[in-house]
This record gives sequence, structure tokens and C-alpha cells, in this order.
Amino acid sequence: MLDCKGYGSYSGIIAAIDWLNQNRMLPAVANLSLGGPASTALNDAVQSSINASVTYAVAAGNESQDACNSSPASAPQALTVGATTPLDARASYSDFGNCLDLFAPGSNITSDYYTSDVATAIFSGTSMASPHVAGAAALYLQTNPAASPAAVARALTSNATSGVLASIGTGSPNLLLYTAPSGAAPPQPPPSVTDQPPHASFTYGCLRGQCNFDAGGSTDDHGIVSYGWSFGDGSAAVTTASSTVTHQYATRGTYTVELMVTDAGGQAGLTQRILSVKRVR
Repeated sequence: MLDCKGYGSYSGIIAAIDWLNQNRMLPAVANLSLGGPASTALNDAVQSSINASVTYAVAAGNESQDACNSSPASAPQALTVGATTPLDARASYSDFGNCLDLFAPGSNITSDYYTSDVATAIFSGTSMASPHVAGAAALYLQTNPAASPAAVARALTSNATSGVLASIGTGSPNLLLYTAPSGAAPPQPPPSVTDQPPHASFTYGCLRGQCNFDAGGSTDDHGIVSYGWSFGDGSAAVTTASSTVTHQYATRGTYTVELMVTDAGGQAGLTQRILSVKRVR
């Protein structure tokens, strides 16, 4: 559906949904941590899958705008999910409005990462929030396997915690996901975690296009073993054991620099910063 960097096309997503419709094993839940401009074709594909008894949780979007302007967030019978912060407020980036069904945690979430089978990274976004709802839907279907997508949606929204969120945005429901809806099996206790993912951070200084980067502020409970840099100008990514690196930009412009730090356990932390190069050699 998407490549390892999270890129894809509506045609590819629709093809994947069509494949799911032909190969589904019920009960089934699908999560779509993706989105883009409003598309009738994509919304229709999601609806066809819902009609085939697949429950959908979809990300609202990260543009701080009306979720009805994007797809699949505007698919009427999908569970459209906005993101909250640890302080029980709508995250500033989260889309909002009456196309939302409920909110779920979406800020500073530890997620799997594509670099290895055991890698993790910390992300924020409605793409982190919708999987919480997909998981809750799966729990509900575990003990209610014949429930329709509409019944699953009613169970999750009716059992959500009401009225506790701040700054939800115009038209949004003040509903926060509660992960033990009526009829669901209680979730198993999480496994004990002894190794935390690293936290990525860096500073930089530039003179005539030559930029010095320092990731010495990155932290990990057992130590960082590699620093991966992407400088945003089309040059090859660089991975070093040192926390410092220098890069020469050839042209003026604005660049998004990405740092991924990895610990000995293969867990990763990711951060991005935007820099402007105003003069070059």
C-alpha cells in the first residue's frame, strides 16, 4: 500500500482495499494511518470494504484543519480518529470537525520502525492515534465476532470518555477512546520494558553553506551506537558512530534535516529540524 518511507498513491491504496475485500477473513479490522485531499474514489473504496463487514479506523490528518477536507478521514462510516496529547487536549496538529468520531492518544508514541524487525521510534500524529482505535475494535470483535462495523463504532463511541478533552476544535466530538468497551475482553497487562528507545536531538550552526551538526544531546538508557543523518538536499544519507558531522550545501534554500539515533538493541529515535542556508561558498 505504501513504501518504507510512507509514500504511496490513491490508486495503490484502492487496489490494496480491493485485495482485502477479496481475501478478508472475518471478523476483520483495518487501520489506515494515511491520508490526503478529499477523494470520492478512495472514500467509496473504504465504504465498499465496510459493506463487506471490515471495520475501519482512519487517521483524521495532521493539518489542523477540518477533517472533512481529506480522505479517507471523510469516509462517512469509517471511525475517524483525532490525536490527543498526554494532557488530554487535542494535539495542535490534529484535524478536527464533525467528520471525527473520537480522539485517541497520538503524541510521543513509541512505534515500530522500518529499519529492522526490532527497531522502534517515537512519533506524533493522527497516524499514531488511529491504531489505538483499531486495537480497541479488535478487542470488541474478539468477544463479539458477528458485530457489524456500525455496531463496533457504536460500542467504541458510546463507551468513550466524554467531556474530558480541551481545545477539541469546532465541530469535534469530545470523546476520548476507552479501551475496554462493553463486551470486550480485558486487555492483557503490557510486558515489562527494560530497554527504552533513544531520544534524538541535535543542534547546528552554518557558515556559507557549511553546516556543523551535533547530536550530543541525544540520550538513551544504554547508550547510542549510531547516528543516521539525512540532509534534505538529495545527497546520500550518512551514518556515523560519532555524534558530530559536517555537511556542505551547494545552493541556498530551506532544508529538512532528519536525525535517527539507534541503540544497541536496534531501537531508534527520530527527529527533524528545518534550516535555512542563505549564503554558500
